[in-house]
Amino acid sequence: MDNTNTLQLQWAEICTQLEQTLRDRFVMRWLSKVVPSSIENDQVNLMVASPCIHELIEQNYLDQIQSLWKSKNTNIHTVNLKLKTDLKQPEPALQKPQPEIVQPIQKQSYTVPEKETPPDEIPC
Repeated sequence: MDNTNTLQLQWAEICTQLEQTLRDRFVMRWLSKVVPSSIENDQVNLMVASPCIHELIEQNYLDQIQSLWKSKNTNIHTVNLKLKTDLKQPEPALQKPQPEIVQPIQKQSYTVPEKETPPDEIPC
């Protein structure tokens, strides 16, 4: 089994254990935002996109996650929680819009046609 599958499987098992232990759907919702990134040497790297979720998990649940991971995989000694940053290049600054050249409205005159007189007989 390759490293990615092992990582995903271990994370799924840890989430299941946390769900059974914590029984808190809000915590599980936050943990569902965590993405296992890599296993490097004796470390697991987990990524989160939100600074708020990062802080919440780091302060309240990271020790428990690390303990569970060590029990699943004795080669793991550290679990790192990292904030995922978007590596896209920033978009170039928008240029200041140039003022449009506005042409004056040309006055137009319209002639309203005269009313037609209806015929005496209406064809059927």
